[in-house]
Amino acid sequence: MSYIACTAKCIYQVDGSCTLDIAAGVDDNDEFCVNFIPRNA
Repeated sequence: MSYIACTAKCIYQVDGSCTLDIAAGVDDNDEFCVNFIPRNA
């Protein structure tokens, strides 16, 4: 498992990191991830 930094309000983000083993991003915006699903809380 690799460390993936993330601060987005996403269901996969926990304590500043992504809980997915692999997260795919898009090159236009560093904060955009194709795996992003917004957290309701």
